[in-house]
Amino acid sequence: MIHSVKGKERWNATRNHFILDAAIVFAGMVAASAVRFQDFTPPVVLRYLPILLIASIAVPAILYGAGLYSVRAVHLKKRHRYFLLGLCYLAGVVVMLTFGSLDFSSRVGRGVLAISFPITFALLMAHHAFLARLTLGYRERVAVLVTGKQDYESWQQLQLLRGSAAQLIGIIDVRSPQERRDHPLESNLLGARDDLMTVVEDNNIDTVLCSGRHLKDAHLVSKLREVCFGGVRLCRIVDFFEENYHTVPVWLIDLDWLLSASSLPHRGYVRKWKRLFDIAASAIVGLFLFPFLLVAMAWVRIVSPEGPVFFRQIRCGRLGRKFEVLKLRTMRVDAESDGPKWASKNDPRVFLGGGFLRKFRIDEIPQLWNILRGDMSFVGPRPERPDFIEQLSTEIPYFRERLLVAPGLTGWAQVNYPYGATTQDARRKLEYDLYYMKHMTLTLDMFVLLDTVRIVLTGGVSQRALDDAASREAFVSRPEADNEEAQEQLAPSVV
Repeated sequence: MIHSVKGKERWNATRNHFILDAAIVFAGMVAASAVRFQDFTPPVVLRYLPILLIASIAVPAILYGAGLYSVRAVHLKKRHRYFLLGLCYLAGVVVMLTFGSLDFSSRVGRGVLAISFPITFALLMAHHAFLARLTLGYRERVAVLVTGKQDYESWQQLQLLRGSAAQLIGIIDVRSPQERRDHPLESNLLGARDDLMTVVEDNNIDTVLCSGRHLKDAHLVSKLREVCFGGVRLCRIVDFFEENYHTVPVWLIDLDWLLSASSLPHRGYVRKWKRLFDIAASAIVGLFLFPFLLVAMAWVRIVSPEGPVFFRQIRCGRLGRKFEVLKLRTMRVDAESDGPKWASKNDPRVFLGGGFLRKFRIDEIPQLWNILRGDMSFVGPRPERPDFIEQLSTEIPYFRERLLVAPGLTGWAQVNYPYGATTQDARRKLEYDLYYMKHMTLTLDMFVLLDTVRIVLTGGVSQRALDDAASREAFVSRPEADNEEAQEQLAPSVV
């Protein structure tokens, strides 16, 4: 038998966790009611029973809809998982209050809700922490199909990266017999194409990773379908990177991936909701930060009186439209007297105190005006200068794809990758931008904003992000010239 987590077993596990969460919510509400009302007798319980049952079903149902019972939830950062858990719990409370408003006799009061929240939420957190640990205890056994250099180098990079819930077992060589004889693969080789079913069974493989071109080989697809009907998951390598590392390696994508990533049905309403959020949040946050802005403006005027307080620069927005970004000036007036330059980590052009303003993002407060105007969003790819766009578009495939969405004050790349000032850094950040563009949701935006607050308060990305960046830099990616579609994208195009 093929050793894998079958669909029935997954459903049973989900059902059990659903029931346990429902029991936690019900018990938390009953306990809070008993504390709030000393005479919480069985007749009183029966009166409140319908609304308590609604809450008990609504909360786990929302948790299920948010994907918190799935394997993917394990790959969320702890703070993201608990934040999402809190949102789902509050949404369940809203559902309960909505039904309670229809029958005031069974409506749960504020006192009960206030007492039940810490009890119930603490138990839910403990349950889902246990669920994550339990899921991580089971490591998916993964094999990679190899037809050439690109697949083999994908295998090499997967071995270097950390943090996956998968165990890489080996590679399956699906090349022709002649190619296998001419260019043998000895490292971690499990078997060949004709032995696919046997290899999967003997090595207890749960997931087989493949690239898109494997699915164009009719004979290989037939073999893969046999394996899939045996209970093994078939997953594209690029999808595996998305699930486990929340990034999209440039050398793994093609035009088909780009089209499917941009064709998801939620694009329209996400853009509308993002715009409403941008308008409201930029106005509120702007009023709150205005006193800090005044102090920073005074400091710039005192330390560097020879130049303007604000720094204005042309950047590229959505669809390549140029706009003037507004920031506090943190560099000398002659900082670019010899032409445009990338800013570096300890840039000597920064005047006294400018490093502090940059480290804690105080210099970017004026960009709230750009957000209010619609030039930018709170979350999105970093807006780049036209000169850099032209340069990087000739060196990095698909770099102009990031112009399809509005740039952001912060972004998925900024909170996951350390400060960089090289073409290689721009390539890595593009891989995070592509992930954000495909998975863009209001929930992901909230995660980015939470991480941005943490970075502003601590002054930098986490050590884990630095370690992940270092592990990726240890791998020298294949030349894009080996990828025909990627090579075609190196030429500048009109967006």
